[in-house]
Amino acid sequence: MIHADFPPYAGVDPLSQSMIDWDTYDNHEPFWGPMRDMDLSAEAEAAGFEREAVSETIVPTGRILQTGRRAATGQLWLLIGQR
Repeated sequence: MIHADFPPYAGVDPLSQSMIDWDTYDNHEPFWGPMRDMDLSAEAEAAGFEREAVSETIVPTGRILQTGRRAATGQLWLLIGQR
């Protein structure tokens, strides 16, 4: 199982959380904020994955501009579970 999304709010300052949460209220993403507050590792364990088989990692994201230059654009959070 791989769940790929934006990083959770843990460790993010309140102003940034508020700015990110714009999508929850203004882009019709009602689960956006609540999901980022959840402990998804615990949810994976509740779904039957063993705690030792679940890992989280953050990877940088980016895109290639029309000029051919690479630009860093943020982070992607991965929750990975194995059985």
